[in-house]
Amino acid sequence: MNDLNNNLQQSPSQEDNKSEYNKNQNKKSSYRGWLYFAMVLILIIVVLGALDKFGVFKSPEQKQQQKVEEFIAETGPWYAVFLTSGQVYFGKLENIESQYPVLRDIYYLQIQQQVQPQLPVQNQEGDGETQVIPAPQPQPPRLTLIKFGTELHRPKDYMRINRDHILYWQELSPDSQVVQAIARYKEEQSNQ
Repeated sequence: MNDLNNNLQQSPSQEDNKSEYNKNQNKKSSYRGWLYFAMVLILIIVVLGALDKFGVFKSPEQKQQQKVEEFIAETGPWYAVFLTSGQVYFGKLENIESQYPVLRDIYYLQIQQQVQPQLPVQNQEGDGETQVIPAPQPQPPRLTLIKFGTELHRPKDYMRINRDHILYWQELSPDSQVVQAIARYKEEQSNQ
């Protein structure tokens, strides 16, 4: 009979142990659920960050601007050097404090104009009247960026400039059309 009483007395404590065990299991399961959720969330954030870094979410203009900024970061600042002769050169300016600063990786602008404008043409009709056909409107001059060293005499791609002939120089910003054109030119050259 004592054994029966002992069993009866143990039963409630076993049930308590089982319910406590189930509570612990539920807590562990809940903890694992949050842990998995946190890991998935972190993974999503990392993937989105990587996609953003590679420019998946950027417009073509933003991608081009990012390329130019990376180009400047790799190559350093670009300068416009204005000379007393009226010429302007773009490139990498070195030894700025020297009497003969050096400009490397040089580009310049060339103006392309229509050589000879078209003159008005007279058209005679069958009834003897002369009709003047007006000349087309002249096109505005077109600027083209030229790589220094591509001229007929093939100079080397650096220039020592007497400081007395420099009016001033300016550092170009990444959104400069000149820097963007240089970056595109260099990208095209590297793809060839």
